[in-house]
Amino acid sequence: MKKFLLLVALFSSAATIAFAQNKDLTLKDITAGVYSPQMVYGMRPTKQGNSYTQLSDDHRQIVRRSFQTGEVIEVLFDCATAQGEAHLQSIDGYEFSPDESKILLRTQTQSIYRRSYTAIHYIYDVKTKNYSPLSMDGAQQVPLFSPNGKMVAFVRANNLFVRHLDSDAEWQVTTDGKFNEIINGIPDWVYEEEFSLNRSFDFSADSRSLAWIRYDESKVPIYSMQEFKGMKPAKMQFDEYPGAYNYKYPVAGAENSKVSVHTYNLEQKQIQKVAVPLDSDGYIPRIYFTNDANKLAIVTLNRRQDEMNIYMANPYTGEAKHILQERGNKYIKETTYGSLKFYPNCFAYLSDRSGYNQAYLYTLDGKLVRQLTKGNEISAFYGYDPKSEQTYFAAFDGAPTRQAVFVTTKKGKTKRLSTQSGTNAATFSTDFNYFMNVYSSMTQPPITTLNNKEGQTLTTLVDNKELTEKIAGRLGQKEMFSFTTSEGVTLNGWMIKPKDFDANKRY
Repeated sequence: MKKFLLLVALFSSAATIAFAQNKDLTLKDITAGVYSPQMVYGMRPTKQGNSYTQLSDDHRQIVRRSFQTGEVIEVLFDCATAQGEAHLQSIDGYEFSPDESKILLRTQTQSIYRRSYTAIHYIYDVKTKNYSPLSMDGAQQVPLFSPNGKMVAFVRANNLFVRHLDSDAEWQVTTDGKFNEIINGIPDWVYEEEFSLNRSFDFSADSRSLAWIRYDESKVPIYSMQEFKGMKPAKMQFDEYPGAYNYKYPVAGAENSKVSVHTYNLEQKQIQKVAVPLDSDGYIPRIYFTNDANKLAIVTLNRRQDEMNIYMANPYTGEAKHILQERGNKYIKETTYGSLKFYPNCFAYLSDRSGYNQAYLYTLDGKLVRQLTKGNEISAFYGYDPKSEQTYFAAFDGAPTRQAVFVTTKKGKTKRLSTQSGTNAATFSTDFNYFMNVYSSMTQPPITTLNNKEGQTLTTLVDNKELTEKIAGRLGQKEMFSFTTSEGVTLNGWMIKPKDFDANKRY
């Protein structure tokens, strides 16, 4: 608690000093975004490798841009030319089919919790420019294309459904879903909040099986939260008197959902429960179908979250084989199971077993192939390229206040791809030939560039020069400092002194 209060004090002091030194710098301007930097949002690398897609600022178009220049190559979707009964004026988001010939258009999004929402989705054909509803029976959650692009699975009212795009047939996979009791394919509140996910189902590589996590929260205590009219959107039913929202919320030590994994044979339409070993109060934070259609990876955690196990399950027999165990001195970081990435016949993930977060490569049977990275603590794992056998990642660059982008070869030769000293974060093309880099520092607002695989800057998309000029001369310089707490922990901090700071004056 002492550490938290100290950080709040530092930031509050910095803001107070800033206000004191320039009357034009107002709280209204800060909260209204007058001094917010420009950023590139929502870019998604395409399967071609040399381009990425983006939703236009007005949410009316999906465009494909060059990874070399950032220029628009083509318009993939346009509300003005798309043909469908809904007459879409804008969209909230989108998802491509694996071959990128179809797009799931998300509209009428209604937020539930931090990551969950319901929405009305449409299937858009890029070639014909026609779109049609994913389903006519109500809003959907987290729709997902099958690998062959012929089906879409989604959740409605806590149950799983499948829509076949060729035949237009829609069928219900589960029937036991019920609010505050049983959830299929989407996480309960604890899993969504603490394990950072909003979908918990997946298709097999051959599109013949569907696997999901089932959450039985019937015995989890109910928490009642008052609701008021509010503003966006206004809930007019609570205009004069507040209402109540009741949902399952386990406080520390209370009973959690009972979780289990199930599979569905899409050809025979049969459900199979997977016999994965799990403590009665254990967690299943992730499931992934591997590139081998007969191997479903299931990650489990104990209640203390200091032991992680990975099982490979057969979706047709329900048998599960233990392949790997990871233990932590205090707890297993979310980056461990959250960084799992699967490749043909292997997978990679981050582990701090050596004392520092590093990437490791395993076979699908759980045999260690090799340690992919060494050296500084890895802060982001971008991926492993099976063709070149190179690993791409971000790591702290000599200090926890600096982050750089790196690539490491199979022989362990590491090259720094980012050139500026500060904070760098990358998004790579699917073939790792290009990346978008966002750089910032104590004195430099974010600069977004497109770079080749050698790290050379090809073009600058955003430099925030206008913001740099806007704040120039209004603030004193940021200064870093560090100190040791009474518990022996070294903390870093920063402060901004008044522009005309006088060491003999009390502030």
